[in-house]
Amino acid sequence: MLPTVLTSIAVTPVNPSLAAGRTRQLTATGTFSDASTQDLTATVTWSSASPAVATVSNAAGSRGLATAATPGAAVITAT
Repeated sequence: MLPTVLTSIAVTPVNPSLAAGRTRQLTATGTFSDASTQDLTATVTWSSASPAVATVSNAAGSRGLATAATPGAAVITAT
């Protein structure tokens, strides 16, 4: 039997819209080579490509919590 490996991570909701100062919990779901899925929200590393627009928490208890800072678009990833 081959070991199961992580093949992709999907972040939801996709393209959320937030007013400045508002927050939204994001979820990271991993898909594995055997087609199983697992919630990885608390174990991935979150990052924002535009932290001046939106940040995302990596703190215990609030991982994946996105906060909008200013109007604009930000790509948030989970790795």
